[in-house]
Order: sequence, then C-alpha cells, then structure tokens
Amino acid sequence: MREILFRGQRVDTKEWVYGWYFESFTGISYIIVMHDHILGVTEMYEVIKETVGQFTYKIDKDEVRIFEGDLMRIGHYQNVHAIVWSEKGYWLCKPVVENSYHYTGRALWFMDTEFPYATVIGNIHTNPELLESE
Repeated sequence: MREILFRGQRVDTKEWVYGWYFESFTGISYIIVMHDHILGVTEMYEVIKETVGQFTYKIDKDEVRIFEGDLMRIGHYQNVHAIVWSEKGYWLCKPVVENSYHYTGRALWFMDTEFPYATVIGNIHTNPELLESE
C-alpha cells in the first residue's frame, strides 16, 4: 500500500511537519502527526494552507522524498524546476513569476530514468531566492 503523506509549515514556528492533512469546517489547515500507531499517540499542528504539499511517491538521488512545491535540479542541467500538481499528475515546471509556472511537458512520472540524477534543492516557500536565479 502506498504512503499518503503531506507536509506543511507550522503557523507558530514555521517548522515543517509531516503527516496527514486535515482542513476543519472553518477552513483552518492542520497536519496530524502519528508518533505511535499502536498507542495512538498523535499531535495536530495548524499549518499555513499555502505551504501544504503531498508526497509524490518519488525520491531524489539522495533518497530525499519529493513533495509538491519542491525545487529540483536534474543532472548536469542547472535550471531549477518546481514540482507542480495539476489534475493530470505532478509536473516538472520552470518558474515564470510568483505562483506561475511554464509547463515543460515533462510529467514527473516520466522522469524515473532521471531521478538517479535529480536533487531537491529547496522548496518554493522557504527558498524563493532560488526562483529569482532563474
């Protein structure tokens, strides 16, 4: 069974937390972190909704999980690519302007042969300066 995992940045500390995503009926976003499946020990953190991204079920060359919103470099190419979700799946995209991306026509699931050379270098929320270098 595949792992359903989200990450989000905490409202109070800006720390990243990983777990299940939940949105309350009032619109507040939470990540629920399970510490012990047997004992049912959990914590719930309010997160910044815009920072929430789902695990893509892919890992980079350093075995780092790739999430929606991550920024990557692939192989010898120096271009920064953002991981963006659309209704057809995850895509490698070139950043254009804030919250706007040019689709490269390269779906993330097509990239299996390139993942041995791909590196997560940050994400669009905590490393916006990497987008400016493009």
